[in-house]
Amino acid sequence: TGLGTEDAVAVLGGIARVVRALHARGLHHGRIAGDTVLLDPSGAPLLVMVRPGPHDRARDERCLAALARTLAAAWCDADGAALLHRFAGRLVLDGLDEALPALPRAAPPGPARLAVVRRWSRRS
Repeated sequence: TGLGTEDAVAVLGGIARVVRALHARGLHHGRIAGDTVLLDPSGAPLLVMVRPGPHDRARDERCLAALARTLAAAWCDADGAALLHRFAGRLVLDGLDEALPALPRAAPPGPARLAVVRRWSRRS
C-alpha cells in the first residue's frame, strides 16, 4: 500500500486518544473498524458514528485491539507489527489508559499519503 509502521502508529495512536476522550465524556463508539476511521485534510484520524449513552469501554477496547492487529498486518514491518500486537494485548488485558503510553506518538500521515489511506479506510 505504500504505507508503513509510522503511519499505522499515527492512525492507531490518534484513534486511541479519541476513544479515551470519548470515554471521559461518557460516550462510546461500539464498532471501531477501518470503515469508521477517516482522516481529515491534515492527516489526523477521525472516528465516525459515535453513539451517545452508556458506554461499553470493554467493547471499544476490543475493537481498537482488532484495528491494531489489522493495521499490523496491512501496513507494518515485523518490528512494527510486534509493537501493535503488544499494544493490542495490553489493551485487552489492562485497558486503554494502561496501554496507550506504550504506543509511541507519531506524526499524522502526510498529505501525499492521504489518498492511499482514505482508499484503504473505505475498503476495510
